[in-house]
Amino acid sequence: MHTEVYILSGFLGSGKTTLLRRLLQNEKERGRKVAVVMNEIGQVSIDSHAVSKDAVLSELLSGCVCCTIQDQFEVENGRHYYDNRRNTLGESSTTLHSSANVVKRTSSSRGCINCQ
Repeated sequence: MHTEVYILSGFLGSGKTTLLRRLLQNEKERGRKVAVVMNEIGQVSIDSHAVSKDAVLSELLSGCVCCTIQDQFEVENGRHYYDNRRNTLGESSTTLHSSANVVKRTSSSRGCINCQ
């Protein structure tokens, strides 16, 4: 099964939440199953309210998916990819890490050596 992955990253106020809402609405209209992995450096998720009840939400708090909580990130991606058979995986995160590292972690959690 082919899974589309969208990585949403940007500065505060750059439109990540708006884009996430639009992505979720579009996928719902297409009848696709969606999972969202949301990373916050702090202990509180700011944008989890933007995720509709139709999507599965995993919140990774108090760390960076590229270093301090990378194992959790890989487990959650694998869970959504293999166990839940989602058509789309959206990942929203703060800008304290490199998006290239998020791509690397996402592809490794799917067992790939190249991001497709």
